[in-house]
Amino acid sequence: TYDGLTATFSVNVELAAKLTVKNLPSKLQYLYGDSLNVAGGFITVTKENGTSFDLAINSSMVSGYSSTTLGEQTLAVSYGGISTNFSIKVVDFTSSIVMATLPAKLSYLYGTNLELTNASITATQASGAKIIVPVTPEMVSGYQSTKLGIQVVTVTYDNRQTAFSVLVSDYTTKVALKSLPAKLSYLYGDALNVANGVLTVTKAS
Repeated sequence: TYDGLTATFSVNVELAAKLTVKNLPSKLQYLYGDSLNVAGGFITVTKENGTSFDLAINSSMVSGYSSTTLGEQTLAVSYGGISTNFSIKVVDFTSSIVMATLPAKLSYLYGTNLELTNASITATQASGAKIIVPVTPEMVSGYQSTKLGIQVVTVTYDNRQTAFSVLVSDYTTKVALKSLPAKLSYLYGDALNVANGVLTVTKAS
């Protein structure tokens, strides 16, 4: 229409008759809270006349995704009034860990192996769920049985870390006389005199 006058022309509208997923998106597994990413996905659009063409999937074509719903999800891809589906999966992950219960034993003698009886952590998931996980030897690092004093032992789980402290103490393994006391002969009634007597004390370290 121009200046009150109207002209017409004809167009040929060919409706899409069928959609199929030609290539799935590269990302089909999501962490809890992830944004949708359909890069790499293509659909094949087949028209009513039998001809077809491929079209890249974009996020505006996709419905049904929830970043906070765990498990399998079926997403719809829509184009030209029809749709097809593909599936993705949303999984939880550990956002933080803390010690739930400390090991029963926290004081060690020099050379003693670490014991993890009763040790556990609380692992908080991205969804807010909390799980109790027993601490295993594969999860701990930093303990040295031949290092005296207080040590910080690190616990690693699902790429998150927490810690607890232990004490390693020395102990005596052997006592020997290095030199005898000067007085070894006594009169009846004499008091004991161990002057000049020396012991050699051997520690575990």
